[in-house]
Amino acid sequence: LPCLQTMKDTGAYIIDIRDMGSDIPDIIFYGSDEETYKKATSSWIVDYMDANPDKLPLQVGLIYGAAAQTMQLVRCDLVKELAEEYPDKINIVAEAYADWDTQKAMNVMEDWIQAYPEINFVVCANDIMAQGASNALVAADLKENVVLTGIDLDGGGERIAEGKQDLDVGAAISENKALIDFSVQLTEGTYQGERIFYAPGVMRVDATNADKYVA
Repeated sequence: LPCLQTMKDTGAYIIDIRDMGSDIPDIIFYGSDEETYKKATSSWIVDYMDANPDKLPLQVGLIYGAAAQTMQLVRCDLVKELAEEYPDKINIVAEAYADWDTQKAMNVMEDWIQAYPEINFVVCANDIMAQGASNALVAADLKENVVLTGIDLDGGGERIAEGKQDLDVGAAISENKALIDFSVQLTEGTYQGERIFYAPGVMRVDATNADKYVA
């Protein structure tokens, strides 16, 4: 927030896509925000459990980003909330921080394969780390036994189409275009919208629409 205030004092316009609870930003842009990601991921997991009772209970590994970035914790903590709601269907087996790094996430997954062979569901806080987890699972010929989720639509859609990941949540192209349009309008002084904007283009990509998304 002090950084944002410094920028604001220089005359810069601020678009906040995480809603840090401040009156500094000119626009609060909901879409690629943590709560939207949480809702999309949580509902997919519930649907998966309903459709796959033979896979229960889920034995889950959580791969977080950087510990100091507290706002991203919800990306994995959402599973802990689901575990409280569905105690007979979800067990949290292991947790680790991989610092948004592909190699670190790969190392974590390789360790888990040995230490926790019962893991059948892995939630990653972003796609960079999901890539590492996927690499480890594919190399061990175990991907078909483990559901893998990611966030950001940063290569995840392509991996889903290849059978190397199962869920990805992130901003659609229409959302990115809206951010560009709003940025231009703010600097031109022509923005006429509300201070709080809810993007309609957030996407949840899985096996049902991966090919379409990639295309």
